[in-house]
Amino acid sequence: MTLPSIRFNVLIILILTYIGQVLTISDGTVLLNIAVWLISYYCYTRFKTYSASISLQADGTAINRLADGLLILAYYLPATAIISNFTSYFSGVNPALASLLSLISHYGYLSLLFIAIYFLHSGSVRLIPITNKLEIRLPQYIISLVALIIGIAAASVLVLGPLTNLSNMAGQFHFPLWYLIATVALPYIYIIFLTTKLLHNIQFYNYYITGVIYRQAFNLTSIGLTIIIVSIVARRLAVWFNNYNGYPTEAGLSVVALFTIGLIVAGYLLVAAGAKRLQRIEQA
Repeated sequence: MTLPSIRFNVLIILILTYIGQVLTISDGTVLLNIAVWLISYYCYTRFKTYSASISLQADGTAINRLADGLLILAYYLPATAIISNFTSYFSGVNPALASLLSLISHYGYLSLLFIAIYFLHSGSVRLIPITNKLEIRLPQYIISLVALIIGIAAASVLVLGPLTNLSNMAGQFHFPLWYLIATVALPYIYIIFLTTKLLHNIQFYNYYITGVIYRQAFNLTSIGLTIIIVSIVARRLAVWFNNYNGYPTEAGLSVVALFTIGLIVAGYLLVAAGAKRLQRIEQA
């Protein structure tokens, strides 16, 4: 069995698991979700095909890392839906475990999101030296400082706001509050920190890479990556904030979910379109 077929089989297993769940759990967005996941995976394969075609070039390793990050995000979408359905089902069976199951599910979401952002950030870092513009680049510590400030500012509103509820949860399940802050709140800050840095790196590469035609083609990929990453991170933060602070409302959260789904699909389609143009350039 080839590696591409293994990757696709993993997606199929996730989809079948999800279908099996919704046979017992009401979910009106089954077909929409599956369509989004298949589109996301297809667009990833287009980008992965391009990365394989330049594997021996200077930017081959960096682009391959970005492709791996996109694959993990493509898996992240169905995996989080499955985790959410499990949490909803068992919380209904035993309401006393609802808060604990919600916390455990967050660890699953965080782990998958962190792995994806890590690979994307790793790939983006490898893009910078290729531009040969290190002399005009801001010192890395300045970029890191700006990213940290953005992470803390966003987290202070979206993550640290619900800490009163975390404090109550800590007392209920005998978790030290510092443990919840260290394992739930701070990872979100770090994810925002890495996200800010990787988006800067991608835009820097896109702006300074040589070749007008190549730059125009990669611009589609750059915009698509930015939309995907920002949409998924923002959606996760919105769900977190709703669960532990009660705002926005469930109706508002549904609107956010549908909006971000549309953005994620648009982002993946842009990545695929950019990858197709880039591959044509390589074959010319």
